[in-house]
Amino acid sequence: MQADRCLGCGNPYCEWKCPVHNYIPNWLKLVTEGRLFEAADLSHQTNSLPEVCGRVCPQDRLCEGACTLNSDGFGEVGGGFGAVTIGQIEKYISEEAFKQGWRPDMSHVVATGKKVAVIGAGPAGLGCADVLARNGVKPVVFDRYDEIGGLLTFGIPEFKMEKWVCLDLMKPEEAYQDMKGQRVVVLGGGDTAMDCNRTSIRQDAASVICAYRRDEANMPGSKREVGNAKEEGVQFLWNRQPVEIVGDGKVEGVKLVTTELGPPDARGRRTPVVVPGSEEIIPADRVIVAFGFRPNPQPWFEAHQIAIDQGGRVIAKDQQHAFQTANPKVFAGGDMVRGSDLVVTAVYEGREAAKGILAYLGLD
Repeated sequence: MQADRCLGCGNPYCEWKCPVHNYIPNWLKLVTEGRLFEAADLSHQTNSLPEVCGRVCPQDRLCEGACTLNSDGFGEVGGGFGAVTIGQIEKYISEEAFKQGWRPDMSHVVATGKKVAVIGAGPAGLGCADVLARNGVKPVVFDRYDEIGGLLTFGIPEFKMEKWVCLDLMKPEEAYQDMKGQRVVVLGGGDTAMDCNRTSIRQDAASVICAYRRDEANMPGSKREVGNAKEEGVQFLWNRQPVEIVGDGKVEGVKLVTTELGPPDARGRRTPVVVPGSEEIIPADRVIVAFGFRPNPQPWFEAHQIAIDQGGRVIAKDQQHAFQTANPKVFAGGDMVRGSDLVVTAVYEGREAAKGILAYLGLD
């Protein structure tokens, strides 16, 4: 059993690397002892959506990447044992506990009479609502869709996380593009690009090429996802930067230029530098732009003194409480604050925003 392989390190690197700082060695030990309900209780103390994060987190660059068994010659690089499969166990704990009748114990919660509106039923909103409810505050969650989950439901492909939403709920203008028989080029190197690559494969695309402007070592997406995409038939073009979509009235190809990695930028990542005279055109019937993030600030932000930065993201720092905006009654977290990021990061910020709200209400 994988949980038995945990070494119980004195310094739990896996826990430190986890954005929500799950008590990983502790619930692994509980699983090995057959104390499943206690493991579920402990898992939910730090993570509002462990059954989701167990599926979609890039564990290879978070908890499993920090596992002692996965480093210094013991892991995959050294041809040894490899990390404990923490993500799979995390998913198992919640799902099996629920099947056996486990439910969060709310018997000790004392209602405070306070009510908070949570705008958005994505990971950050659900994480916020969870912490508020566990502290006697009634969260009322609003969302533009009739299903909860945000990008969990409407963005992440089903092969990574099962969907319970029927396709006929979608409006006709939101129907999927059919990639069957098409030559697909995906531009980008993050997890969204990997989702597009692998979904196109599952739609029987004639070919799928992924072009990324840096090399494989500097790709931001999960290495495991990249490996899966390669196994499924995706062709990768490293050090290729898109310049232009080619075609007359319809897509016929993508013009790319070759890049070399220059000096590091402010974040320490090496900047792509275009190689002169390296243009090439890759034939394509469909092009998916899977990079970049553009927030959609709402008109009422200004009316309610909610400040945004130059990129359109809500500013929620340097205030009295965690994730509090310039309007002291409004808190924010997740992608609308930091930009496109991981599900687990959004959960963490939603939970921390809830703690800020509790402090503002005098309930901390």
